[in-house]
Amino acid sequence: MALLDGVKVSMGGREFIVPSLTLKSLKSLSSKLEVLSSMGGIPTSDQIDAMVVVIHSAMVRNYPELSLADVEELLDLSNLQTTFLSVMAASGLQKKSGEAESPQI
Repeated sequence: MALLDGVKVSMGGREFIVPSLTLKSLKSLSSKLEVLSSMGGIPTSDQIDAMVVVIHSAMVRNYPELSLADVEELLDLSNLQTTFLSVMAASGLQKKSGEAESPQI
């Protein structure tokens, strides 16, 4: 199976191509994204859980065998923020480095 285009991220010593979220995922994740909208400083347990769910929702498009628990094991303090921001950028919800500010959904 060919992988969907996305952002290359390194997790657990492996490289993954993480595509954008689908519109269906975006709708179902609206409450998780709301939890993340007020994030600042050290994330709370609820915010970490929300980031894992959002990342997993994008990753399963290319890696359907990955469970939520698998993604949680792959993520650590060195890659959580970068991976989450990569998903948001790939989905058009966060500007990419060097890009002009764009409207947020």
